[in-house]
Amino acid sequence: MKRPQKGFTLIELVIVIVIIGILAVIAFPKFINISTNATNASLDGISAAVKSAFSLYYAKNKDYPTVTQLTNAIYVDSGSVTAQSTGVQVTVNGNNYITPTYTDKDCTAATNAVGDTVLCIKSIPHI
Repeated sequence: MKRPQKGFTLIELVIVIVIIGILAVIAFPKFINISTNATNASLDGISAAVKSAFSLYYAKNKDYPTVTQLTNAIYVDSGSVTAQSTGVQVTVNGNNYITPTYTDKDCTAATNAVGDTVLCIKSIPHI
């Protein structure tokens, strides 16, 4: 009596590879979109941290901060924060993100120096 052979035929393996390829083509764009969403969420978090530091500085000192004072009020666990003439620069994983600061409450006149008084902060533009 002859024993039946065990294993997959070449056609079965090709069909499985084609199905995996189709699934990969469908999933890849969703993965790219998730990466963009994660980056934008990080940018929102950075902007929120700067805005929070602005509010805390004003509540504590009853005065608006300069760009330098605002920068000194921000705590970053990993990365760095530096004052720039146009806003607060946060560096995370080698990438620099600047939260724009303004000298008027309507957010129309950008700061030009680190000593300018900040009256308004905008969010970092999304990617």
